[in-house]
Amino acid sequence: MFFDKSFSLFCPFAVPAAFKFRARNTAAFPLWVKVPVSSQLRNKAQVMVLFAALMALFASCSILEDRDSCPRLLHLDLSAPENQICDALRVGIFSAGEKLYEGVVPREDYHKGLDISFSCSGSYYVNVVDEAILSLHYVNADSGVRILHGGQCPQVYMYAKELDASVMEMRDTVSVCKNYCCVSLDFVAEDLDEYVVDIQGKVAGYGIDGMPLAGEFLYLPAIDNPYCCTFRLPRQVDASLKLGITPKSGGETKYFAVGNYILQSGYDWQKKNLDDICMSIDYSSTLFTLSVNGWEHQEIAEIEI
Repeated sequence: MFFDKSFSLFCPFAVPAAFKFRARNTAAFPLWVKVPVSSQLRNKAQVMVLFAALMALFASCSILEDRDSCPRLLHLDLSAPENQICDALRVGIFSAGEKLYEGVVPREDYHKGLDISFSCSGSYYVNVVDEAILSLHYVNADSGVRILHGGQCPQVYMYAKELDASVMEMRDTVSVCKNYCCVSLDFVAEDLDEYVVDIQGKVAGYGIDGMPLAGEFLYLPAIDNPYCCTFRLPRQVDASLKLGITPKSGGETKYFAVGNYILQSGYDWQKKNLDDICMSIDYSSTLFTLSVNGWEHQEIAEIEI
């Protein structure tokens, strides 16, 4: 015994008034028997399926409506080895200057990833930064990471990426990069205690898009004995870095275009993870010799910028 092929079991709006089945007897003559289906049963089936369809329609966004208010789903994979340098990561979602999401994921949960649901239109930025620098008040939700005036660059480990909100569900892998350069500066000079050293530039942090922020950078590193200092620089966009040496007695400051010398040495400010720099300066009133990672520059007169 079997159903006739013309009967549609899964078409709720075409429930027949009757269906037929065929019974085989020993004489091999098929006997068609028509079994009636009550109108009450048929109507009940149609109503149940129609109700289910309406519920599914109202629970989701249709292609005919404005999808800007529909939730986007973003899954972030945080398991990259580079992230292990951070004890915790602060994750932010930003669109048109508005913060749509913010949360902190500890290192022990990196392997779980992070699922975020939010609504927006256009594009949005995923910004992930080392949670440790928050305690130093470097992070601003609207502008990213700003370097405190008179301070050096923090140890910025960051990931930023722009994603398209027209894609309702997205997956992305987070891998933070080293966005600072540690400079070790050694001096060969006499009586350097009588001078003040400063480093100046035109990058003052990073935006939520991960790009360097324009602004005044000024830092006066402490000089230790025997005449050496270390400081951190943000990623540079040009050769504007300059080193100033000023007599404590109030004499004229001598500036040196170290930004140019760093670029001439072959240093790459576009590298994903910035390298550190070792510089040494043989300084006197008439001779300036600078060495950057083995590359050397020498000049007789100072360069004023």
